Amino acid sequence: METGMLDKPVSLKAGVEHPLQVDGDYFLVVKAASAVQIQFDDGTWLTRFQGDGMGVNTYRRVRLLSDADQDVIIALGYTGGARTPTVGRSVVSGPINVAVDNPTQRPSADDVVIAAGATVQVLAADADRLSALVQLDELAPGLVRVGDSSVSGSRGTKVQPDDAAVCNGSAAVWVHNPNGVAVTVSLQTERAP
Repeated sequence: METGMLDKPVSLKAGVEHPLQVDGDYFLVVKAASAVQIQFDDGTWLTRFQGDGMGVNTYRRVRLLSDADQDVIIALGYTGGARTPTVGRSVVSGPINVAVDNPTQRPSADDVVIAAGATVQVLAADADRLSALVQLDELAPGLVRVGDSSVSGSRGTKVQPDDAAVCNGSAAVWVHNPNGVAVTVSLQTERAP
């Protein structure tokens, strides 16, 4: 017994049995526009649809039957013991609305130098901005604070050198530099398409 599945393309005519001489212990209906009836050796007829498959007792003959003319592909053969049932179909009733999201954009922004003790607006409010990343330069002598226009030495998110803060939303972003020397922050924004 050699393991492996072979795809068998078959053109079925409505009401006409189509015999196949093939050994196996598994089947999978790879392609079928409508129901396919399957019989293994002289067993019971099974009705299956595209995506259906399962392990069965070892067979030597297969018969296929359809109520409609259709081209089908059925995979037949031995699985080597892996006989897990497969149902690969879905049924949906009613209208289906699908929205395709366009990829977001990540435009580059210039670095901003913030003077010692200064509070600077680094990004203006932008209705199309989803988020902004504010990264403090690794050579900065100390932390900065990131927030809204009320950011100060005691308000806002602390960002250490070579670290960053993510600001979600479209509001303006401000940075306060409590250090005695200027620091540089890098910016990256994510915008809706």
